[in-house]
Amino acid sequence: MTVFRDRSRLWALTLVLGSLLAGPANAQQSTGEPLRLLPPVGSQTPPEPPGSTVTVDTLPPLDGAAMGVLGPTQGGFGSTAWRAARRNEVAALLDGLPVGAPSTAMSDLMRRLLLTAAAPPEGPPNDPSILGLRAARLRDLGLAEDLLALVRAGPLLREDEAASRALIESLVLAGRDDEACTEIAPLLSRHQGVFWQRALIFCQAVGGNDATAGLGLDLLGETDAADPVFESLVEAVIAGAAPDPLDGRWARGRVADALMVALMERAGSAVPAVSQIRDPGRLAAVAENDANPSAVRVDAGERATAGGAITAGRLAALYGQVPLDPVRPGDLFDLALEMEGPLARAHLMQAARRTGDATMRFNLYELALGLSRAEGAPLGVVLALLDPLTPVPEALPVAAEAARAYYATGDLDRALAWHELAAGGDTAGTRVELSRLWPLAVLAGALDREPGRRGPVAHARNLAEWMDAEFAVSGEAGTYSAAMTLAAFSALGQPLEQAVWQRVRIDDARDTASLPSAGIWWRLPAAAQDGEIGMVVLMSLVAIGEGGPAQVSPALLERVLSAMVASGLPADARRLAREAIWATQL
Repeated sequence: MTVFRDRSRLWALTLVLGSLLAGPANAQQSTGEPLRLLPPVGSQTPPEPPGSTVTVDTLPPLDGAAMGVLGPTQGGFGSTAWRAARRNEVAALLDGLPVGAPSTAMSDLMRRLLLTAAAPPEGPPNDPSILGLRAARLRDLGLAEDLLALVRAGPLLREDEAASRALIESLVLAGRDDEACTEIAPLLSRHQGVFWQRALIFCQAVGGNDATAGLGLDLLGETDAADPVFESLVEAVIAGAAPDPLDGRWARGRVADALMVALMERAGSAVPAVSQIRDPGRLAAVAENDANPSAVRVDAGERATAGGAITAGRLAALYGQVPLDPVRPGDLFDLALEMEGPLARAHLMQAARRTGDATMRFNLYELALGLSRAEGAPLGVVLALLDPLTPVPEALPVAAEAARAYYATGDLDRALAWHELAAGGDTAGTRVELSRLWPLAVLAGALDREPGRRGPVAHARNLAEWMDAEFAVSGEAGTYSAAMTLAAFSALGQPLEQAVWQRVRIDDARDTASLPSAGIWWRLPAAAQDGEIGMVVLMSLVAIGEGGPAQVSPALLERVLSAMVASGLPADARRLAREAIWATQL
């Protein structure tokens, strides 16, 4: 067999295979005459008219950084979002966006920034490609539909190889193979490389073109891009049978890229090294892969939900697909203490749904919520546990926790309904828990409603009374929650009494945790003052980092929120503040 070490020859053959994928509609019609490559012998070039001059100007390249689909009325940050921003700095910050942060507030900010239509930052067009970086981050967030919206907005995304690749990867991760493969056919003439060869073979295999997929594998296997794992997965798709387990052939430290994750799902193969996958887009695909063990699926589902790629309702459905141990619901109280994390939540939620005893049902939900809060589970996970519940009288054991979660998301109507239910529990412990809700209720806007629709918000009338309740529950650990809350209130312009700061410990090590680079720390207030809204959002997100609002120091929280308020984003600042306060109220 000929060894195709010459990549140009290999790519020429790949284009031939691509024409088979595109179908005969794009084939050139033959006239039966030979194709002329040179002018006829004896032909002459017509002379230029006397005195004619031709001036050729080169148009500047179009800059994909300006593409976007969101204006200010759709949640975008305006056409001057990149005012005074330098391209290389924007590129570095986009490359470092914490897409895996367990925060729906952060993922929403990222989405809106990545889709904003704005004049490009200063610097040479497309060097580096801001559009390609934006598309890659949208892929990481699991936002295939938004990437398609960018494609419909103009042709530049298809011209950019990094952006085109992100589009294909995003579509296959979302299970939208037909759309992905329709996009690949015209892209093969623009872009070259191993990814495009593998993407073509993927489309041929899932599309039932077994012969061309096999030929593509043969060609790829004769190059230094050969990958036995990729080959075995494609062969499994062609054969319609699950491949052998990959563990023995999966190199240590290797993490499956988006195309490989999608191919594993189509082949019926479990995804190895899932713990190393961080982005919600790939995690959502792992969660939907039936070949993965239940523990892997619900763990990936929880992390994808925390980043906004899976809804709370879908995560609740994934919990319901975990095989339930054959025990009576009451035995799960002991079993849950032996288990932890996603599997414990899945077992408790299923048992709660199956029992016919209403008291037992909500006691099981209370246990699931308590374990989740003790483990520091993200807000999205708690919302999944609450998703099937309504504020009926039997739900009193979970009412305060439900109100706390819905205040954190800003769902004021639901929060007040659960708060009303919790207020009916007239015990000392209940009154303390109700008082702890006060800062979240204030930042969710409960006090902005007319008096008759505020609900029972005034169990704590001010920060001092709230701190009494917080310290009563948390002891000295409550000082961190207090510091985070005071920092948020200060940044958001809420009135503060200086005396409340005297109750915050001055030796809490967490107060200085997770500080960003000095460049971000000092430039953030100046960027806000100068109206550089895009840089403010970018620097704020990178400063908060992968740990999300729960892991920042009170000093950093105050700095970020203050910059966002100064940039005209008070609603976003409040949402981040609520998530941070919710997470610290253990």
